[in-house]
Amino acid sequence: MSTTPADATGALPARPATTAVPIHPLLSGRWSTRRFDPDARLDDATIDGLLEAARWAPSAFNGQPWRWLVFTHDDANRAVVESALYAGNDWAKNAAALFVAVMRVDGANGKPNPTRQHDTGLSAMSLVVEAGAMSARRGWHPRLEEDA
Repeated sequence: MSTTPADATGALPARPATTAVPIHPLLSGRWSTRRFDPDARLDDATIDGLLEAARWAPSAFNGQPWRWLVFTHDDANRAVVESALYAGNDWAKNAAALFVAVMRVDGANGKPNPTRQHDTGLSAMSLVVEAGAMSARRGWHPRLEEDA
């Protein structure tokens, strides 16, 4: 996959996909970059905005089974998360922040929550769409190595 660099302001170029029918530009223009500036940083307000968008995602019975862990370049635990990336995903190590979703298995009633993965996916998509609205570079990596 080729990557397209940001312009001088850091904004991403428009890359709308050809869709069968018109859809919102935040969706048709979404793409996953694999080139990140290793010197870039996200400020706390930006991270908070992304997490707030993720928090507002719909979930069954408003259970919100997800929790987000954020690892910036300055986080002492970031190396642990980077070591869990799949081979071939070294590009993610340059991202200003790694957002890791974790989820509760059980719902508020103490029984297994059968919609937890769906709900967490909605939260992740809300975060990705918000990042797009901010013109932030974003990549998507679905999971980490389980034995890392």
